[in-house]
Amino acid sequence: MNQVIIGLSGHIDHGKTSLIKSLTGVNTDKMIEEMQRGMTIDIGFAFLNDHITIIDVPGHEKFLKNMMTGVSSIDVSLLVVAADDGVMPQTREHLDILRLLDIKYGCIVINKIDLVDQEWLELVKSDIDDLVKNTFLKNAPILEVSTIKNQNIDLLKKELINIAQNVPDRYDSDIFRMHIDRVFIKKGFGTVVTGTVVSGQLLVGQEIEIMPESIKGRVRNIQSHDRLVPKVVLGDRAAINIQGIDKKNIGRGSQIVEKDFFIETNQIAAIIELLDNDNNILKHNQRIRIHVGTQEVIARIFLIDQKEAKPNEKNICLIKLESFITVAMHDKFILRTFSPMITIGGGIVVDNELKGRWKSIKYYLKDIYNGDDDIILDKMIEHFSSNPMTLNQAKIKFGISIELLREKIKNYKNISIIKYKSDDWIITKYQMDEIIKLILNSLKEFHQKNPYLKGMNKEEIRQILQSNENFADYILNEISRINLISKDENYWSLKDHEITLSDKMQNKLNVFQSHLEEQKFITLSSVNSLSNLNINENEFKTILDISINTDLIIKIESNIIFTMKTFLDIKQSIINHFSKTDTMSITDFKNIVNTSRKYAVPLLEYFDKIKITYRDGNNRKLVK
Repeated sequence: MNQVIIGLSGHIDHGKTSLIKSLTGVNTDKMIEEMQRGMTIDIGFAFLNDHITIIDVPGHEKFLKNMMTGVSSIDVSLLVVAADDGVMPQTREHLDILRLLDIKYGCIVINKIDLVDQEWLELVKSDIDDLVKNTFLKNAPILEVSTIKNQNIDLLKKELINIAQNVPDRYDSDIFRMHIDRVFIKKGFGTVVTGTVVSGQLLVGQEIEIMPESIKGRVRNIQSHDRLVPKVVLGDRAAINIQGIDKKNIGRGSQIVEKDFFIETNQIAAIIELLDNDNNILKHNQRIRIHVGTQEVIARIFLIDQKEAKPNEKNICLIKLESFITVAMHDKFILRTFSPMITIGGGIVVDNELKGRWKSIKYYLKDIYNGDDDIILDKMIEHFSSNPMTLNQAKIKFGISIELLREKIKNYKNISIIKYKSDDWIITKYQMDEIIKLILNSLKEFHQKNPYLKGMNKEEIRQILQSNENFADYILNEISRINLISKDENYWSLKDHEITLSDKMQNKLNVFQSHLEEQKFITLSSVNSLSNLNINENEFKTILDISINTDLIIKIESNIIFTMKTFLDIKQSIINHFSKTDTMSITDFKNIVNTSRKYAVPLLEYFDKIKITYRDGNNRKLVK
């Protein structure tokens, strides 16, 4: 049996704390102020057995924030109503919060039955029936108890154990996460935080991260069920002693999470629903309080097309937060008005990080709201980036382990995982089609503007994609595999691209080639001297581009150019020279090539670069 959290809720002074003491022997009012005032101010905890934790939450309206901290992690609700008071305002509000958080299991306790007669008790039961008739508690067992006289306490305990045994296991993302509800210093140990494990497991010695503060630390000790343990898992109440973290830097609302899995964010997408109350209207751009986990933040709600949200309507919206928080997909939250603080609704996180302009966000929200799960995941992946996200990015986006992510992806027909070299990407069919289209269109445009060039190099294409080198390699090879593009040395082109010249330009190219072979070497600055060849500057640029890209001409440092024929002749002359001697000086090379030092030095450096020769002091030797 996994850990089950039972949460007590109800109006102030309805006997929740005394009920826990009767069930467990533990007084959860441990704060001095709580003892003095006779009310629960903060959440308290006790253990019914090794598998069941009971949470005591405050009932007073002034401490409702703390109440929501407690119920954020419960599996089973125990709604407590005092027989002498009956249903009260906080009874209703607590039940509303439980409904909004989608609690599905629970029971009802009528406490203090020793204070009323049977006729009054029946009236209270009737009010309770009216209260829960349209809720998850409509068929829940109702137990009548007295903590003063210890009446029916054993029966209640059995009922709670029975309910807990039938609660299905929670979904586990495999990634450790725990909302912090208390922080304190323990002498000799340092900072200790408490909370309920929401997912995953945590081991002693493990590195962790505190979010949204992005503070890293290491687990020194873990305590659960009042004893030291080597690890905690989903559902466990835990006190965690952390090395390397100062108490003043964290507090309630922070989370302990597995390192490198979660982000801070101030823009989320969510589906919201208001409580069934005619007074509950939420306007576009309205300031609101969001309670999620143990966090409370102030935010603004941005509706898509309507000016206001009304009760019993589900609306997808953008929530802009006034401070950074950490949330995951499917996190549930409570909405309260900014002032006065009244619970008006709740919601569920759909996307934990939204980027871009409001117009594009609106279209995106419409897409994901109106689609099935397959479409929603498609759109979320595509919205995240114009390029595929890596699995490491995806695990942060979706808040689950890579192993679970791989399993999840298998169920989606339009999404696949690509593995290439050291990277793994998650990509939709639409993304793949759009990326291929982008590359083909970019090449087409390049060829139109540069008809005499071979094509684009990988770096140019990578910059267009705004991707890393590995993905550029992968996608270019894939498009080449389906025979749409081809590669010539380091240049990519459309499959049908050919460098063609008009007869006029071909004749001028031939004239220039002959001229260059006669001169052997020229610099690009000598273009003005070509006027006698009837070649203007623009024509020269075209001829040069074609010649270099078709390997008719070689360009080296200092903007020196020469023909491929000249290069081959020089290369052979060098080889012939080394057949007679082991070294070659600059003077030897000048004589071989019959040129000046102006050309000889850069030429020698070029032959060194292409590994025909290498430098040995002031001389050159032949690379063997």
